This record gives sequence, C-alpha cells and structure tokens, in this order.
Amino acid sequence: MTANIKPCNTPNATPYLRCNHCHYVWAFVISPNHCPNCCSHHLSNAYDPAKDPNRATSYDSIFLADNEWGCGLMEEVADHWFNHNPDCHFVYIYEHAGWSLMFHHNKMNGKRECVGSANDLAQFRSNRPLPTHSSTIHQRRPVQDPDIQEITTLKQYT
Repeated sequence: MTANIKPCNTPNATPYLRCNHCHYVWAFVISPNHCPNCCSHHLSNAYDPAKDPNRATSYDSIFLADNEWGCGLMEEVADHWFNHNPDCHFVYIYEHAGWSLMFHHNKMNGKRECVGSANDLAQFRSNRPLPTHSSTIHQRRPVQDPDIQEITTLKQYT
C-alpha cells in the first residue's frame, strides 16, 4: 500500500486535494484519487491554504501510522509539518489509539508549544493561543517500514 501513496512535496504532485464529497483536504494522494475519509473518488485540486483568510486561526490534522507513537515523535512530526508548511500556525497530531497533542508554532520567535492534549488532566497556561476551527487539511502518515514494530522517533527511518 505504501507504493500507492505519493507525498505532497514530490515533483509534479498536487500539494492539496479536496474531496468534493466530504470536503476534507488531504496532503497525500492515494491512487486513484481515493479519499481516505469517505472512500469516494471525488478528489479535486481545489484548495490553496495560502489563500485561506482564516489560516492563522485554523489547525491541520496529522494521523500517525499504525506503528508510530509517543510524545517525542509527535513533537518531531509537528516540527517537520511547521517547517514544510510555513503558513500553518496550529497542528493536531493523532496516534492510532486516540491519543492526541495540539501544537502552536509561534511565528514571532519560531518556537513550538503544546497547547492541547487528549489528557483531561493536562495543565496549560490560561492565555495560550488556540485555534477556532479545523482547516480540513489532513495527512495520514503511511506505514513506511512494516518491519519496524514501534516507531518512536523519525531517526529510526534512517
């Protein structure tokens, strides 16, 4: 299945595809234009995040692969996302078991901060920035190396 997934930063790839059926935006293209959310075949090149007037207050969603988990990996994936998507201010990272962390990228000082969690007992500063809505940009990370059972850092791929 990994062979059918084309990352958005490859040459000649469409960066974002919006499903005309469920309106999710995907940063990965699965052949043949198959929406991972609703299983329809109605993807189109209809979304440009740079033209979204609400981009600074929306969050993107990344779903880790089935064999990826851990706070450290989630931080690395958030940093990677912010580095490759400079217009993004917030990203929600989800593990396959339902755990999630939300990160904010402070454009003034370039630092990443955790501003949300699935943990009900997590404590955050009261004046932390929060998004108002989802950007509908989703990325589902594929299982890149099925021989590695537990991925807890991106360095394991090298």
